[in-house]
Amino acid sequence: MYMTKRSLVILTALCTVGVWLPAVNAAGQSSAQPPSRPTVRRAQPPQTGRVFVTANGGYQIEGLTFSETRRDNLYGEELSWTTDYAVEQGVQYEASAGMYIGRNSAAAVTYTLYDDGGSTAPVTARVPHPFHFNQQRDIQGESAPLEHREQVIHLSALYVLPISSRLELGIAAGPSLFMVKRSFVDAVVYDEAYPFDSATFNRTTIRDVSENQVGFHAGADISWFFTKRVGVGALVRFSRATMKFPPAGEGDALTVDLGGVQTGFGLRVRLGDRKPPPARPTPGRQPPQTTPGYASPKTAASSADDIFAVTLDATPVFVLPDATRVPLHVFPANTRFKVVREQGPWVRVEFQHPRWGRSEGFVELTKVRLVRPGAK
Repeated sequence: MYMTKRSLVILTALCTVGVWLPAVNAAGQSSAQPPSRPTVRRAQPPQTGRVFVTANGGYQIEGLTFSETRRDNLYGEELSWTTDYAVEQGVQYEASAGMYIGRNSAAAVTYTLYDDGGSTAPVTARVPHPFHFNQQRDIQGESAPLEHREQVIHLSALYVLPISSRLELGIAAGPSLFMVKRSFVDAVVYDEAYPFDSATFNRTTIRDVSENQVGFHAGADISWFFTKRVGVGALVRFSRATMKFPPAGEGDALTVDLGGVQTGFGLRVRLGDRKPPPARPTPGRQPPQTTPGYASPKTAASSADDIFAVTLDATPVFVLPDATRVPLHVFPANTRFKVVREQGPWVRVEFQHPRWGRSEGFVELTKVRLVRPGAK
């Protein structure tokens, strides 16, 4: 049997179509399939603690030294004395309170107190001779106890960087108001007797000065939370203010650099709740429209024995019963879910995800109202 040329062309065309048509159908079906579910990222810290408070015991690492020289007229010559002041390293205390104003941003106010009371300062003086010119008598001793009380208010802008669900790092900076009460040597009292060739140090009198000065600060705080609301943390901070203390008489003001490096360790407490951020839609793709106020998937008709959960407020749905995870989606109030099962403080529900379609997840029992069969 011989095939004509026309028959051979038709047979070839049919074979070609038969080979390519299944491949085209497979490609079309694969492109129409929804993408695989995304890999669940590691959870961010729980969105608790809109307000936070801290209490720290700290240490002033840098000491402070400065000198003051005073001069006066005596017997037609110059009486002078020099005091070498020192603010020792020591323990300081602080407390702060703040509030989140964004997902990673916050503002806080911190009060610190450092009190170096009771320390003395070495004093050296040159006292003119009452009968002989250019015959200075040198004396030295210790001053009366001097007070140095330093209170600082830090106004901080913070950026909070979550490292894990329990660990977070905060970076802070801002202005600082230094309020200092300081004692200075006001006069040197000495003893002398005829023929006045020598003098003996007796004591000093002091004066108290209070001054305020604006400076700045910058620091870092790392916190570890062993519950959602309570944890511990450590901080390091650098602060600085240049303060001018007025002289007792004529002369230049005494300029002193206050602050320095401080460290601290203490308690961290979160108060209140922060609402989790809404799920971001996929760019360039509109989510499927669902019936407002109803999140049940498109399944078979509900039976009379089904239990439903109705949200009381904006409610996140999680892939596991763990509120520290990133929610799959956040549904508004009065959204209805079909309950799969109750699991302690959690409820497993069915819902229609705007991107992934029919899904199951967990909601906290405290955030929903259960509607049972026969309930009105």
